[in-house]
Amino acid sequence: MESYNKICRLCFNKCDRNFEAIEKITIDILDVLLIKINVVSKEPVMCTNCAEIIQNCFEFKSTCLYTHNYIVSFVNEKENSKLDLREIYLCKKGHEDIDVSKADTICGFCMNVLKSPFLSLDNKEEDVTLVKMMINKCFPELLSLARIL
Repeated sequence: MESYNKICRLCFNKCDRNFEAIEKITIDILDVLLIKINVVSKEPVMCTNCAEIIQNCFEFKSTCLYTHNYIVSFVNEKENSKLDLREIYLCKKGHEDIDVSKADTICGFCMNVLKSPFLSLDNKEEDVTLVKMMINKCFPELLSLARIL
C-alpha cells in the first residue's frame, strides 16, 4: 500500500490524500501574489485548503487590479482633482437609471456599492494603518490609486 506522507509547501501540514501538485502555473500565481517559496522537493505539493486560499487570493487581486486599471483610465494627468468613484461606477455600469446617491460609497477595490459600514483608508486609526501596511505589502501595484481617490 502506497504511503501518502506529503507536506504542504505553504503551511507545512501533512497532506495525506488531499493535495495538489505545485506546477509552473501555481508558481506563476504565487509570484503574482508576491509569495515566494523554495520548491526544492522532487514533487512539491500544497494541501487543498491552501490551494483554495491561493485561488481566492488570486481572484481577489485580479479583481483589484482590473478595477485599478479601469479607474486609472479616467485619470487626467493635467488635472489634480480627485476622482468621484460614483461617476466612474455609473460609466462602468452603463445605465443612466441606476440611482447612486451622494451618500453611497463605492469600493475602490471592486467597484461595488457598499451597503454596510466601510473602512476609509483616509482614517488615521491603528486598524487602518495595519490595512495600509497589508495593501503596501500585498498590493504594491495599487499604491498609485490612493492619490487619485
